[in-house]
Amino acid sequence: MEYGNEARPDETAVDLVLALCHEIGNIVGAIRLNAHLLDPEMAPRELARTAVDLDDLSARSSALLMQVRPLLRDDPPGTPACDGVALLDVVRELLIEQGGQGTALRFDDVTSLPPVVIGSSVLRALICGFAFKAIESSEGRGFVRIGAERRADTVCFVIEDDAEVPDDPVTWREAARRGRPLQCAVASHILARFGGSLEVDRHTEIGRHTAVTRIALVVPIAEPS
Repeated sequence: MEYGNEARPDETAVDLVLALCHEIGNIVGAIRLNAHLLDPEMAPRELARTAVDLDDLSARSSALLMQVRPLLRDDPPGTPACDGVALLDVVRELLIEQGGQGTALRFDDVTSLPPVVIGSSVLRALICGFAFKAIESSEGRGFVRIGAERRADTVCFVIEDDAEVPDDPVTWREAARRGRPLQCAVASHILARFGGSLEVDRHTEIGRHTAVTRIALVVPIAEPS
C-alpha cells in the first residue's frame, strides 16, 4: 500500500492487522475444507448444513476483512457521519439472514439517534464482528442482544450475550490476540482514532452457569454540518 505524504500506520495497528490476517486465514482454510466436503451424493439435510456453514464462515471473514483498512488508515476527508438507526437496521437484517444458530437474537427498538463521527461500513464491521463472536460463544444457547443508546455527547452501541461461564472471567481480555480478545483490541484501536472508546463488562449471575458479556462501542456525536 502506498502512503505518499500520509503517516505510516503505527506498530500496534500493524500487529493487529497481522493478527486479523491470521484469523482470516484460519476461516478461509475452514471454508476451503467445507467446500471440499460438498458432494452430490450428500443427503439434502447434510448438504444444506454444509452450505449454511460456508455462508456463516464467509460472513465472519468479511466482517474481519472490513476492519483491516481502518487499522491502516483513517476515513478519508469528507466521509459522511453515520446514521446510527439506519446502521442498526442493516445489522439487524444481516444477522437475521445469517441466523443465530440456535441462539436467540434480540434487537432493541431504537428509533432515534444522532449521527456519529465514524464511517458506517467501519462501525457495521465492528458490530457484526462482535455479534458473530457472541453467537459462536453462546453455542446455540442463551441470547445475543444488539442495541444502542445516547449518552450526552456520545452514542453507545451495545452487543450483549449470555454464554457459558469462562475459566477466568476477570482477565479474559488479556488472552492471546485471537477470537474475541483480538476483536476487542482492534475495536479499541479504531475507536480511539475517532475519539471513541470500548467498554467491556463480564459478570456472572447468582444461581446461573452463564456469564453476561456486554461490549459497548462508544462513539462521539458528529458536529452539525
